[in-house]
Amino acid sequence: MFSIIPLPYKLLALFLMLVSLFSAGWFERGQHEKAKQRDQALAYAEAIKKEQARGDEIEKQLTLEKTRQKIIYRNITKEVPRYVSTLSDSRCVVPVGFVLLHNAAAEARLSETASKFADSPSGIALSTVAETVTDNYATCNEIRAQLNALIDWETGR
Repeated sequence: MFSIIPLPYKLLALFLMLVSLFSAGWFERGQHEKAKQRDQALAYAEAIKKEQARGDEIEKQLTLEKTRQKIIYRNITKEVPRYVSTLSDSRCVVPVGFVLLHNAAAEARLSETASKFADSPSGIALSTVAETVTDNYATCNEIRAQLNALIDWETGR
């Protein structure tokens, strides 16, 4: 049986069929890539939500810890007069050398060279020294709590 369709038309039909198949495959591949990218974007968004929730929880814990530290500091500060009385203030002379060394340590620097006045009275009361040391430790504890919270957040604890 012979076909009445001329050969050029057959070749054109074959070409159009091949182009159609190629186009369909190309379109399907594009749809698959879009779906894959959408799934990845959703996964990233979910991961970000989880990380933000974890960060919010750490922030809440940090706020609670700061509040706890402030209450402790306030209570300790109230106790300074009980532990360092005015009688103690009058009996204890805080020397200039101690003040210089304490300030240098608080500022993390080398202390000034001791002078011939290092043993002379500084005029600072012992209760003031106690309040300053208490304040320094409170600040240190607050910073430590912040760093521990950041470490916990970073390591995912």
